[in-house]
Amino acid sequence: MIITAGKPVTGAQLIGREKEVRLIGEYLDMGQSVVLMAPRRFGKTSLLLEMLNRKKAAGNFTLFVDFFSTPDLFSLAAEIATQVLSNKKWNWTVHQLKNQIFELLKNIQFRQAVDQYEFIVGFGQQHPDEWELLAESIRFIEKFGRNHEKKMIAGFDEFGDIEKLDGDRIVKLFRSELQRQQKSVYLFAGSYESVMNRIFADKSSPFLRFARVIKLGNIAGEDFIPYIEARLQEGAIDAPGTLAREIFDFTDGHPYYTQLLAQQTLVFQRTLKPDHRRMSNLLEETLYVEKDYLERLWESISGNRQQKVVVLSLAEEKGSPYTRLDKNKINISRTLKQLSDAGHITHNTSHHCLVDPLFRYWIRKTILKIDESL
Repeated sequence: MIITAGKPVTGAQLIGREKEVRLIGEYLDMGQSVVLMAPRRFGKTSLLLEMLNRKKAAGNFTLFVDFFSTPDLFSLAAEIATQVLSNKKWNWTVHQLKNQIFELLKNIQFRQAVDQYEFIVGFGQQHPDEWELLAESIRFIEKFGRNHEKKMIAGFDEFGDIEKLDGDRIVKLFRSELQRQQKSVYLFAGSYESVMNRIFADKSSPFLRFARVIKLGNIAGEDFIPYIEARLQEGAIDAPGTLAREIFDFTDGHPYYTQLLAQQTLVFQRTLKPDHRRMSNLLEETLYVEKDYLERLWESISGNRQQKVVVLSLAEEKGSPYTRLDKNKINISRTLKQLSDAGHITHNTSHHCLVDPLFRYWIRKTILKIDESL
């Protein structure tokens, strides 16, 4: 009995994304690169890793690079090269070259790699040209696949963070190198819609029309409710179907919070807190677990007066901000776009709403002092 919340999952634990998996798989098989866009905690990394696992099992070469965890150009170049080499399961990494190049020269695998790809020794230099190493590493993705007669599928997670390294220059470098490649295909994932749109969708973007954009939404009840019910039943929770439905109704299929609430239910069962299986008590405990995150999120929004007013209006759920707020004091359209670009709100067929259901609950209870008795 496993329910995971807050870290990537694959295989049987990846719930409700089979439609996206099939669609992405078809694009990748056609040689078409794909962009996954969604707010944080929506399972982009899980879906990306699942696709790479499936394509690797089908005989392709793959690589995975998290741009969020690469602090500089050298680290990014080294990680790309290391991930490419990992397809041959060689027992050394490019990262070792800074301090162990002489030891590595004794390694037969290393010498074979250097014979084919001389640029690798550049990672061991005292003052390497980081831009050239990065360019060579990007080219290496294609060269390595071609040399081994394999299709290379590269997964770039949190690709929007690429701009922190050198803004437009690095984006243009990637675009100029990737557009020349024929045997490699790319799966990009990113959280901040404004950044990802600027990279892939704006008319002046270097990556315009380079990849198909897929936006991830909430998971449907027909997929999520039976899964949560089964996990609760395994944990000997009374009336698991009823509680699974209550959890889903609260989260509306938000991937992270649906899993988190179900996980908390099982934790409380094991720690002999049966009263916490009630939805109201379950939410109170979950607020405590997420307290620091929710407070930081509120601080980031409330520092902007117009964003604060609009978010409070949305949390009250008493109609559109356009009809409730003074347009002479607040630029409603611009503020809604800012909040949307930051991943805080979404827009369905009829209205804007907050993406994070627990944040909405916290605002109503803590800031607006609305009675949320369930």
